[in-house]
Amino acid sequence: MTENREKVLSVKDLVISFKTDRGIVHAVRGVSFDLYKGETLCIVGESGSGKSVTNKAIMGISAKNAIIEHGQIIYEGEDLVRVSEEEFHRIRGHKIGMIFQDPLSALNPVMKIGKQITEATLTNKNILKRRYADLISKELTAYRNNEANTTYNISRLENEIETNLKMVSTLKELDSKIIKTNESIKKDEEKLTEKGGNNERLEENIQYSRNTLEELTKKKEDILNEYLDYVNRSKADSSADIEKFNNRIQKYSEPKTFEKEYDQKIYSNKLEVAKHHLEVVSKEGCATFDTSSNEISIIEESLNKRNSFLKELISSYKYEYKISKPALKEALKESKKVAKVKVNKYAQTIKEAHLSNLNKLGEEENSIKKEIEEYEESLEESKLQEIKEAISYNEALKRKEEKESKKFKEINVSKTEKKTETYKEIPDEKYASLYVKLQEIAKARVEENDDYINKTKITKAEAKKMALQVMREVGIPMPEKRFKQYPFEFSGGMRQRIVIAIALTANPDILICDEPTTALDVTIQAQILELINRLKKERNLSCIFITHDLGVVANMADRVAVMYAGKIVEYGLADEVFFDPKHPYTWALLSSIPDVDSKEKLEAIPGTPPDMIYPPKGDAFALRSKYAMAIDFKYEPPYFKVSDTHYAATWLLYPGAPEVEMPKIVKTRIENALKDRKEGSEDVR
Repeated sequence: MTENREKVLSVKDLVISFKTDRGIVHAVRGVSFDLYKGETLCIVGESGSGKSVTNKAIMGISAKNAIIEHGQIIYEGEDLVRVSEEEFHRIRGHKIGMIFQDPLSALNPVMKIGKQITEATLTNKNILKRRYADLISKELTAYRNNEANTTYNISRLENEIETNLKMVSTLKELDSKIIKTNESIKKDEEKLTEKGGNNERLEENIQYSRNTLEELTKKKEDILNEYLDYVNRSKADSSADIEKFNNRIQKYSEPKTFEKEYDQKIYSNKLEVAKHHLEVVSKEGCATFDTSSNEISIIEESLNKRNSFLKELISSYKYEYKISKPALKEALKESKKVAKVKVNKYAQTIKEAHLSNLNKLGEEENSIKKEIEEYEESLEESKLQEIKEAISYNEALKRKEEKESKKFKEINVSKTEKKTETYKEIPDEKYASLYVKLQEIAKARVEENDDYINKTKITKAEAKKMALQVMREVGIPMPEKRFKQYPFEFSGGMRQRIVIAIALTANPDILICDEPTTALDVTIQAQILELINRLKKERNLSCIFITHDLGVVANMADRVAVMYAGKIVEYGLADEVFFDPKHPYTWALLSSIPDVDSKEKLEAIPGTPPDMIYPPKGDAFALRSKYAMAIDFKYEPPYFKVSDTHYAATWLLYPGAPEVEMPKIVKTRIENALKDRKEGSEDVR
């Protein structure tokens, strides 16, 4: 179904962690999904599942302590994980917009709404400057991304080294505590034996120490599991790197001729860099770990070897930056020179056309004025005076009406509701005809000036016009009046409409909606969802909708991805996930949605999400699931195919797994929903 559709965004194996005082929080663990043109992908899960973290990474607004350890976010052929902040300025807001969940905190409380909507438009008002930026964007992006890519890779590798060192120090610390706790237990047991085995205080101390020992042992086991995962991941990364650089060598070894010398140099540099990287990643021992023992000294030695390799890799990326920079800089310099000529030529062309049009209008105006002067000489004085009075009266009345019309717009009163004065008829048919022609020329001159200005910059008047249009589009009544109001003068639903209007002003390709209905009541929620759906269809937008409530997106999602503990556990078409859910977590979410048709008691999801500093082994939901099997606590389930578009990561789909029925409440709701759908389709027929 999706094969023939245009893919606008692709997230591949994204891994994001956060540095905290308690340790590394593994917030997103290998998330992958595609977004297609004109579709709505809904990402559903509890708070802390990694939904917003993933989408903030797409927007390039991750927290300062966030570490993007692995993965790609591909948009228009670029990897957004590695682009520079300057390049993100070109994308963020302009091509990828975002609606935040709390409109009150998203808006500036001391700035009028109109200014907030037009702010981004007026910031980029110089059209010639934007034209110049577009012409050099390819070379500028390549130059900036060279540095950004180097910075990203070095930062990623330095974080990996730091994590490895911390892993060793934590294991040593835990080992020391385990030894001390064992010694404490041994001493207390000896004292208890000396006292005849009957001492309440010593028994309590021993039990407390045993509990502490169990906790310390569990933490050590978690870190050892983390080490083994790291070993497997490193081996996979090493193999992937070798394959990647071999492919690059093959690609850039093909002879190719370029007109520009710097383009030829950029091409040959890529071959040299690929060979240099391959030499580093192919070294024996770069991904070799000794996993024969859990001895800390052996683990420390393995990680030290790994860190030495990572330092070599850092040097390799620095070499790539150094060798690539001169040619990229030369390409940018040449591109700027060419772009400057093109923009100046364009500016000169439209200026000459503008002056030519004004000259033509001026000649026409002079010709008509001369004809009027000649005609006035043939008229009687009284007749001419009568004509002049009528013209003067009509011009004064026109100015008055324009002033009142502006006021009526602001208070939303139609001009037809007011009594209007009548224009006087010019008492001479020929003079009236010449006067009308003169007015038309004056109007054409204003339009010509406006057209010329609009080709060079966006004026405040034009920005306001665009803002009022988008305010009407999102359903804000009396936009002229609302334009001058502050956020506190709006209701919650209206504030959210303003946030949507701001996101739409730049006409983005992708709209990310981060729980936009959370702070709203149910009635307003429905209105906002309907609005987003309508705008998506009218503008052919691609939407990513984030929510914790499956019920909210039932009627607007094209595809659904269910997230838990930083992973997508089930994804498929909306009908597949709603009417044929396979993962116990999806069942749990569906069971907890209030429903007037079901008589069964709502089922709360037991327990709490896991501590992601120590991600659970196996299926992360196993500890909260009554359907968990022994294998769920040992091994992480792969994705099992339900259909060509529906996959779920649960061992319940393994061919040898016991058959388990979904909860009765979920089954009943699906039956009711299918029944309602059938009745609805029959009513339509």
